[in-house]
Amino acid sequence: MASDVVGTDAESIIEGNNVYTYINEESKEAVDSVFEKLKVGGRVVSPPAATPWGGYFCELVDKFGTSWIINYQEDLGPLSRRP
Repeated sequence: MASDVVGTDAESIIEGNNVYTYINEESKEAVDSVFEKLKVGGRVVSPPAATPWGGYFCELVDKFGTSWIINYQEDLGPLSRRP
């Protein structure tokens, strides 16, 4: 998974904060569980919350400086079908 960094955020990129580890969980409860463990001694960027794209998403930096994105994707309807 990759993402662009634009605007004022682009100026804050330094080696070490330009990579995120992504976890796709099976439930909201699993997102909450992982988030609670990783946030200890770290910094919360975005707490777990529903998103416009139908996910349950959070973002944080753990106590070691590793950036994390954790997501649970709810049913996408026809978008979830494989071709």
